[in-house]
Amino acid sequence: MSHTRSVLLGQGAGGGVLAVSALAEHGIVDRIVAEFPDAALEGPAFCRRLAESVEYELSALSGQDAGTRLHSRTEKFRTLGSAL
Repeated sequence: MSHTRSVLLGQGAGGGVLAVSALAEHGIVDRIVAEFPDAALEGPAFCRRLAESVEYELSALSGQDAGTRLHSRTEKFRTLGSAL
């Protein structure tokens, strides 16, 4: 999960800024939690949205058997960011 609209890349990553939507597109983040306009300015509302997102993701995972979860995670991390 990510809660920002963009991420600053370090020198090793070529520097610059990468949109969070691109991170989601390439499987680096699973879900983007919106900030309206800045999480620091709307703390309680943002925390509720973040908690709801975490609850949703954990609920989805708890419905899978351990073997399926392990296989999915292995595949995800095997190819993580390979298109960037």
